[in-house]
Amino acid sequence: MKNVFGVLVAILVGFSFLIFACQPAVNKASTSQLDSVSSKDEHHHEASEAILLNGTEKWKVDENMIVHIRNMEAEILAFDAANNSNVQALANKLAESLDLLTSNCTMKGQAHDELHKWLLPYIELVDEIKEKGNASNGDMYHQKLKEAFEQFNLYFN
Repeated sequence: MKNVFGVLVAILVGFSFLIFACQPAVNKASTSQLDSVSSKDEHHHEASEAILLNGTEKWKVDENMIVHIRNMEAEILAFDAANNSNVQALANKLAESLDLLTSNCTMKGQAHDELHKWLLPYIELVDEIKEKGNASNGDMYHQKLKEAFEQFNLYFN
């Protein structure tokens, strides 16, 4: 029970930090989206939450934020899939980078909102790995993380 409570507290603290770190740029839709994520164990995304391109271009992520995103991507690509027992260590490194990312949030406007559409499910995935990741499912979670960054790279640079 302590473990479940600890995970829920960590999720709530993480999302609270995300909300307050980016408060000036969060609009009503983003705030309600963040609230619904923090109040549920699982968040389902609707078509209205699909990430949009900036016309035909990718969204530009601020330099002080992209460095943390690329660090996470490098950790995922360097992950030793043959030794899936390290999936917990990977999740912990990703969580640290997420803390740095959210504390350096400077984006505003639609680029910020579109990044949140990618970021919220990614945070949920990292939290799920921290809670449930092990040697038997590490390969599956590694694949999900790679897919998350494939999506990121479609919409952001």
